[in-house]
Amino acid sequence: MSDPGTATTKGRPEAGHILISAAMLLIPLIAFASLAIDTGAWYVEHQRNQRAADAAALAGVVWMPDLPAAQSVALDAVRRNGYPGAVLTSSLAAFESAAPGDPPLVYVEATGQQSISVRLRTNGLVLFGTVFGVQQVSTRSLADALYVRPEVMGNPTSALGNGVDGPVPDHFWLNILPTTQVRNAGDLISSQQGRGGIPNPNHDPRGYLYVVDVPAGGTWNLQVRPTCYRQNRGRATYSLYFPDSTSYDAYDNVNAGNRAMTDTFGRERNPDNCEIPAPPAAPTSGAIAFAANIGACVDRDVASGWVQIWDCNGAANQTWTIDADGRLSTGGACAQVPAGSLGNGTFVTVGGCGGGDEARWSISGSTITNRASGRCLDLPSGTTTNGQNLQIWDCVGGSNQTWSTSVAPAGPPPAPTPNWSPAADGAQWHTLHNVGTRSGRWTFQAAHGGGSGRVLYSVRIVDAAGNTCTSAANPSCPTIAPLNWQGAFTQSDMFGPGSPASFTDSELWLADVGSEYAGNTLQVLLFDPADGIDAVKIEDPNGAFADFTWDTIDVDEFGYAGGGYYGADAGPYDQRCGGDSVVTSPTAAVACDPTQPERNWFQDRTVRIRIPIPDTPCVTDCWWKLVYVNGTNDSNETTTYRASIIGDPVRLTR
Repeated sequence: MSDPGTATTKGRPEAGHILISAAMLLIPLIAFASLAIDTGAWYVEHQRNQRAADAAALAGVVWMPDLPAAQSVALDAVRRNGYPGAVLTSSLAAFESAAPGDPPLVYVEATGQQSISVRLRTNGLVLFGTVFGVQQVSTRSLADALYVRPEVMGNPTSALGNGVDGPVPDHFWLNILPTTQVRNAGDLISSQQGRGGIPNPNHDPRGYLYVVDVPAGGTWNLQVRPTCYRQNRGRATYSLYFPDSTSYDAYDNVNAGNRAMTDTFGRERNPDNCEIPAPPAAPTSGAIAFAANIGACVDRDVASGWVQIWDCNGAANQTWTIDADGRLSTGGACAQVPAGSLGNGTFVTVGGCGGGDEARWSISGSTITNRASGRCLDLPSGTTTNGQNLQIWDCVGGSNQTWSTSVAPAGPPPAPTPNWSPAADGAQWHTLHNVGTRSGRWTFQAAHGGGSGRVLYSVRIVDAAGNTCTSAANPSCPTIAPLNWQGAFTQSDMFGPGSPASFTDSELWLADVGSEYAGNTLQVLLFDPADGIDAVKIEDPNGAFADFTWDTIDVDEFGYAGGGYYGADAGPYDQRCGGDSVVTSPTAAVACDPTQPERNWFQDRTVRIRIPIPDTPCVTDCWWKLVYVNGTNDSNETTTYRASIIGDPVRLTR
């Protein structure tokens, strides 16, 4: 029985509240989950976007300073890295104001001669954000890239191989040896063969190639000068190729064959300027004595006009001269036989010197022969009585036809001497082409064009007034630099004759190593260097000699078992040069035992020199030099060399 005073109340179920609460909480959970998914997708998209921008910057920068080419290549890289519909915009304002739904935009600008900045903007899709009204998200990436071009050789002026004159005395000429010359003479690429008939694997039939970079505007004439120096005996074929729009290189210009000009010549083109004729040798005058009685001489009887024998007295009528035409004369009259009377016994007379061969004679040893008759000057019966007339007679070699004399005609004129001295070169400059007609990168080619000797020449670019320039003084100065190798020749007498104390060190410009190369390595390859010199040194832009390492690389890198001997009787070079890898100091340099009689330390070998480039940036004058120290020796150096930078040439800077 229940207690009527007690009320029983049934509680409400709580399941509905939990469901509602869970449902309410699910909404923000889903929102946060969708936000996380979208954020992850945006992050992935940004990474993809940045990778595409990086790839575009690295691909495009190698085409600088050709900005249109760099832009085209960069756009192609973006399209190949996930954005096939990307388009290039020409202005930063258009890039920044892109509207939703626009295709991926690419903006490329130059930030320097060898650097670009690439901006990429894409509109990424939103998976769940549309619930909250977010339709798309714009993703932007920025990539800056720098291209440090492989260093090219050259010098601080618009000229190369000035020899002994020019705005900067570099003390060498450009050199080309004949293709038939064995390569151990010092020309790595012109020679077709090595010693023992082994083919030269480094032979380049194109010869030496140079890049000629020309700014827009102005008159700039490319000129060549074969030197008058005595060792320049060959001819060279010079060719010039137009710039093209394919890439910022020069080999393809040659392959395309789009020549602006070609010509073959040597120092013979201007013989009047390059050779000084020697004065002709004077004929020898004197008496003609009878060999059997040297007290009797050939005499002119002025009164009768006969040629007779008479006691030698040194008078003028006994002093005879014979010229190059064989006219034997004394006192302005010539010995002769009457025209038409050329038989034996015809007496010799004197008369005018305008006749034919009857008035011409040949002196050979002790015999004097009339050219018209072919008969010899003869003393009848060998009688030396004063007044005995002389005659012509068949040449029998008897004593009455034997004469003693110092009379001789003038010899052939001596060979002309080169119009050259250590102070000046008489050779003329030859204008090949006005490269100022088109800006860009021209290609200049020089190859041996004939003759048995070497070619020694200089090349320069001058303005309309004939002046060269320097890049330091004129930023618009055109430049010329070797593309493959540079052949060089230097010799001590280029700087003046004299004792070894007068020899001047030879300086060959290597490379302009700016701050962008800091921390890399400058590599110099020298083929067959150091003939007759004391040492090879590398001079830095501050004028100090740099430390470096060196070794020989022919067998390793060129596959050619070259010489490497020290004189005719020597074995491997390292027996006298201190080993195969030597760290040198500024005073040691690449030097071997100077007391040895032979100086060909690296005959037919390639020496590799490596110099660490300081981290301290070079700002203005950044030229490195190769120095041949000629202090105690007469150098005679033919070498082939090139310089390059070891290190990554392309890198992202942002």
